[in-house]
Amino acid sequence: MKRYLIIILMLLCFMVSCGEDTEYEPMRPEDREGFEKISADHTIIDEDVSTYLLIKNKLSKDDLLYSVTLFMDFEKGQRTSRYYEYYQFDYYLENDSFGTHYHDFDRIDGALRKYGQNFMPYYNLNSDIDYFNFKLKYSFLMKNDNDEDILYEKEYKFKEEIIKYDETANYVDLDNQFDIELIDSSVEGERFNRYKLNIKPKFKDEFEGHLDIQCFFKHNENYYPYLGLYHYNIKNGDYISVSDEIIDKNIIIDKLYIQINRYNINGIKDTLYYQINK
Repeated sequence: MKRYLIIILMLLCFMVSCGEDTEYEPMRPEDREGFEKISADHTIIDEDVSTYLLIKNKLSKDDLLYSVTLFMDFEKGQRTSRYYEYYQFDYYLENDSFGTHYHDFDRIDGALRKYGQNFMPYYNLNSDIDYFNFKLKYSFLMKNDNDEDILYEKEYKFKEEIIKYDETANYVDLDNQFDIELIDSSVEGERFNRYKLNIKPKFKDEFEGHLDIQCFFKHNENYYPYLGLYHYNIKNGDYISVSDEIIDKNIIIDKLYIQINRYNINGIKDTLYYQINK
């Protein structure tokens, strides 16, 4: 049931993000009083909130465009009156420039258990993202031993490096760790191609931790990022595309190259390299 609720939420978000390209105006740090850049380390999971980022790329007239969607879900438990206070996403580019996005919640959307926002539609950053830092402030009530409600205000931060294509790696066919499907859903006569991507970990019932997944495709002898899931808690289950990703008609994806960094709860990483045909 949880997986279907997540799919519905993702569908609502993608309905916003899959239309015509929209001009994105990066937020300016000076417009927020007391703005501070995030300082964070790579962390595994948070006990209160499951948070991940979906980063999509597509080529448009040889420009690499970025789209970023945030998903958050409060974990089940004894906590009540759970509330999102504020989040901030800082991204650092390979050309040494910096961008940010931040959001203050009101009493309506902040009290939602599930939250999704496509805050960066497809946009040309004029450079590749090198890494990002994320910060979330939230609060909840929890009863103590005397059955009294105690207010907890917490902050959660993490850093994720964007995975780059590794030309030295041996990308192999799928094994018994994942089912991954690249589905060509193109329609004859349209000016673009359509694809769906489904990623299904087979070990989700016996693994605790998170996944960083980055997919690449080859075009004109170059390798380009296509779709990335970062800080994806394995408890979220399968990633299922609920809408088509559109790409220029002159780009044919016949194979995906996929790097998966799998972190267990102790922070130990193993890396898998796959190649799949559509």
